Amino acid sequence: WYPVQQLDGGFVEATKQFAINVKFLPTTRPKGEIRVLVCPTEKVTGASLTVSLQGKRLKTIKGLSFEPLATRAFSVPVDDIVAARGGTEVEIVGSSGGVLLHWSADEPIDGNPDFVSKVGIPPTPQVSDKDRTVAALFLEGVQQQKRGNQEDAQHFFDETLKRDPNYIPVLRTFAMQQYRAANFVLAEGYIERAVQQDAADPQTQYLAGVIYRAAGHSNRAQDAFWTAIRLGRPSPQALVQLGEIALAGKDYSGAEHLLRQALSFNPQDALAQCDLVAALRLGQNFSEAAKMAADAVDAMPLYPVALAEQWRAAEVRDANSSAARSARTMWADGVGDRMQSYLEAGSWYWRLHDWTSSDFILEAALQHLPSKQVSPMAYYYLASNARHEGLAQRAAEYDAKARAAKYDGIFPNRLSDVAVLQAALLNDPTDVHAQYLLGIFLFQRGRYAEAANLWLQAEASGLKYAVLDRNLGLDAWRVKKDLGQAANFYGKAIQLAPQQYRYYVDLDEIYAEEGATQARDRLFAGAPPEILDHDPARMRYILLLINEGRFDQAMILLKDHRFKPWEQGENAHDIFVFANIMEGRQALTAKKFKLAQADFERAFEYPPNLGIGKPDKPDDAAALYWLGEAMNEQGNREAADRNWRQLIDEGSEEPLSQYYAALALEGLGQAEKAADSMTRLADVPAGERTSAEGYYVAGLAERRRERLQQATAYFRKALEINPALWQAQMELK
Repeated sequence: WYPVQQLDGGFVEATKQFAINVKFLPTTRPKGEIRVLVCPTEKVTGASLTVSLQGKRLKTIKGLSFEPLATRAFSVPVDDIVAARGGTEVEIVGSSGGVLLHWSADEPIDGNPDFVSKVGIPPTPQVSDKDRTVAALFLEGVQQQKRGNQEDAQHFFDETLKRDPNYIPVLRTFAMQQYRAANFVLAEGYIERAVQQDAADPQTQYLAGVIYRAAGHSNRAQDAFWTAIRLGRPSPQALVQLGEIALAGKDYSGAEHLLRQALSFNPQDALAQCDLVAALRLGQNFSEAAKMAADAVDAMPLYPVALAEQWRAAEVRDANSSAARSARTMWADGVGDRMQSYLEAGSWYWRLHDWTSSDFILEAALQHLPSKQVSPMAYYYLASNARHEGLAQRAAEYDAKARAAKYDGIFPNRLSDVAVLQAALLNDPTDVHAQYLLGIFLFQRGRYAEAANLWLQAEASGLKYAVLDRNLGLDAWRVKKDLGQAANFYGKAIQLAPQQYRYYVDLDEIYAEEGATQARDRLFAGAPPEILDHDPARMRYILLLINEGRFDQAMILLKDHRFKPWEQGENAHDIFVFANIMEGRQALTAKKFKLAQADFERAFEYPPNLGIGKPDKPDDAAALYWLGEAMNEQGNREAADRNWRQLIDEGSEEPLSQYYAALALEGLGQAEKAADSMTRLADVPAGERTSAEGYYVAGLAERRRERLQQATAYFRKALEINPALWQAQMELK
């Protein structure tokens, strides 16, 4: 796999594309065989393959050739198959001596995004913030941002600025965050601090120009862009910005000159091409505008702005011409069936202050799309255009249509969207739809308090909308951490939309965090029957029933439904296994050993309705261990030992499987080995235990060692990382 992928519990680095499968085949205990299957996607000659165990070379085969997509198999005998599962490495070296592939059965270094094997490499020490340099803190924030960990990124950026309040990269980062959130006052404050530190930095000057332009300070923006150009090599982006400012100021010849300069550096810039077409059209140079519009469409045939400007240029010249009809058809066939296409072009014209053209394309949306598909944002833009054109009555009519339009499923995301919504609220502060939509933009940009305030105003003004209450509930839950208020808002959302199963799932999670078991029970018991037809809701109800020891009801819900596995969703088969094992353990406690045996044996099954087929190597560690306990209680020691030995021989390297293997060793009378394994599972240094599952298994091990206080702490830590880890919730109970 290229460049790095996880496969069969191992991790592989490759400089060519390879498929690799490493199998560990037991023969007579404890011996076995490592089987390596390799298949490249391109021809390889003169290579050598080496298989090592814990740094010691077991076998090297030289002079190998591999044909594309042809699998070759290699076998290596080993004396200890258990050790091989955890410490094997496979390396293929090319004829020039370079490593073409390196595979390891060991786990990756914790926290390393590249899954680099840690075989033979000491773990990277944890570095505290105070030991990092300012630059290192900032770069860590950038890495966290790239991974999508925004809270962690913000932490590192904040720490950087505490250490150095004038650190330019962080000031620029914060300036752009506020710019994207349409908070221009704060954005200007950050970027001006950066300029004060180094006014000769072209990147800082360029960003200052972007922010000033968005804030409506055209003169300051122009000064900053020209400064950026003078300080660095000519910047096509700065020239495009200057060209658009000239367009908005109706200096069409100046815009044309600037945009031609920009295109001389980057002729393929489709946006600059469209800007230039607009400058030519507005400057009455229709023939060249038409030619350049065709070039822009050829370069970007599905770009709404290019298609719109081609249509507009032809229409202005002669609305009845074949060119205009052809451009209209190209728009309709290419992007004309999507509201977002009209908004993309209409908002672009709005930013250029070409109100007439913005009207042209957005009114086309009203003519060609069904009314239920027309976004209220189209009407808000048209109302804004009309106000700029001095047409107050027309603006009022479009405002009224915006308030009446379908607003569910609308997510404003442009800075120009914010501007037209704010303008609508200045004109009518009681416009509840504008309040709701502006709140959506602000919330997703981190301006939580302002968003919630707008939503509360909308609700107070009479907007009855389930999504509004859900959003307020989300704010109370995730931002304010007020579970009671969150439950109240979600309850209102369910009253308004009782068929929306996601609200039940969220509210149940809120109740679970509160520990409100009776409220959870009432929630699902009182839900419409069709709510439990949805897997997420049914799963949460099943887990609640298991948590309450109501296994019979849980099993009915597991049997009477066809589950559909989904990404990041709960595994119905895992819950099926857990329910059977918990029911069996309850029977064991009641000394109903035959019933317990039946429950544990059922845990090996893969009912078709659960949506998951039986794998080649199922991990039945829990079922094997408990079945062994049931057989032992019935006096069938031979069957008990057989199950426990099978668990040890076939168990995976997963921590939970290793936990049950340690219990099996204990059952077999190997108390010392069992204690060593349990200690190893419980005593993994905290710096290497980064997952909720890792803490969960450590908690199980500590509980087995009767260190209940530490076990409780580990289960709670697991739930801090993943509040939805129901296994840890049940162990705490």
